[in-house]
Amino acid sequence: MTTLFDHAREKKMRHEQPLAARMRPRTLEEYIGQEHILAPGRLLRRAIQAVCEGRDPGDLTTIEDPAALEQLQLALGITPS
Repeated sequence: MTTLFDHAREKKMRHEQPLAARMRPRTLEEYIGQEHILAPGRLLRRAIQAVCEGRDPGDLTTIEDPAALEQLQLALGITPS
């Protein structure tokens, strides 16, 4: 259970993060309009499609936060590999 103190601490931590961390998209909807990232054939789109289809997304060493794909797998009810 989240308390008022937890909420305040999380808000303070978000506010004190570097600008790049605060501006980083956290949901797929925040990528909409960014065709250079999600255009057909691009790495992130291929990785998301592979995860949705239950396939191995392949080498993702160029993605800064590979944990994002684990979150996607959990959201889809797929056991992370």
